[in-house]
Amino acid sequence: MKIAELQTGEEIIAFYLLLAFQKKTASNGNPYYQLTLADRSGTIEARLFAVSDMFGSPEEYAAGTIVKVKGMVETFNKKLNMKLSRVRIASEVETEEHLPRLIRRSVRPPADILRDVKSMIEDLNEFFPLEAKLCSIVLESIPDATIERAGAAGKLHHAYVGGYLEHVLSLMEASLTIAPHYGLDAGTMTALAFFHDIGKLMELVEVNGVFEYTREGILFGHIAMGYSLVQQWADVAIKSIDGMLSETAKYRVEAILHGILSHHGELAYGSPVLPATREAIAFHHLDNLDSKLQMEAEAWESVPEDALIHPERHYKLGTKLVRYPHSLRLRSFEDERREDDTVNDGAQ
Repeated sequence: MKIAELQTGEEIIAFYLLLAFQKKTASNGNPYYQLTLADRSGTIEARLFAVSDMFGSPEEYAAGTIVKVKGMVETFNKKLNMKLSRVRIASEVETEEHLPRLIRRSVRPPADILRDVKSMIEDLNEFFPLEAKLCSIVLESIPDATIERAGAAGKLHHAYVGGYLEHVLSLMEASLTIAPHYGLDAGTMTALAFFHDIGKLMELVEVNGVFEYTREGILFGHIAMGYSLVQQWADVAIKSIDGMLSETAKYRVEAILHGILSHHGELAYGSPVLPATREAIAFHHLDNLDSKLQMEAEAWESVPEDALIHPERHYKLGTKLVRYPHSLRLRSFEDERREDDTVNDGAQ
């Protein structure tokens, strides 16, 4: 049973992907375990009160493992959750069988999104050859398997296989839509859409659809690593463009690098500088909009479909969310039959 389709009162025996596992203490002083379970349709919190009903040691329950659970779906604080009576780690054979349908990914197959991204980069060639070349060079240096499996964040938004590409393509399309309206340089905006989070490919590592920070990611962060990567390839791109004045090339690359450094918009949020150009200001707000609308959409996934007021205050958006019947929607796949065959299984 998919998590998004669970209903209060259902008895569940199923395999799910474990995102988090914590030992907690109940109000009566007794210990219990809280699990965050996931499948391709969403996430749900689960609680195991009888510790003796957990098979194996707690250390085995690491994020990214597959677990088999037995329990009852309940509504607690107006939000669906599971009260578990049994939980165990899946065997290797069970993991191999169930993992493909459990890994959360972009609504469209990542390979299809990547093709669209490459097509939009090619379309830059006529009017923005430097940006097109720079994007192409960097893209060619990254294995398709890496970029297709990347998430755009560890937890907050687009934190699933294909999430990076989904976020990038959304921003590319939005950039080309708003550029003429606000008189923005479409080449810079499109390049920023592709490059602003490129450091996430080095900052995060994916294991069974769960993202953790790498050593380099902790030490340097994706903004610094993305800036360094683009700067590294800039001279190669400039030298490949015939007839472009060096001053023009310098300014165009500079605009991209500044946009990467400033896209978080505030020093407190990790940007070493504030947006100082028209494109950097616009891109920061566009990136923020795309991220926050995705957070809003994902927040409803574990809430009953008929609920119009979210039961919990969203800690990042800072409010309780409200939706209308005419705007209600859930993530859905274009073609369920293709789900297990379209994600690049390159070793990560």
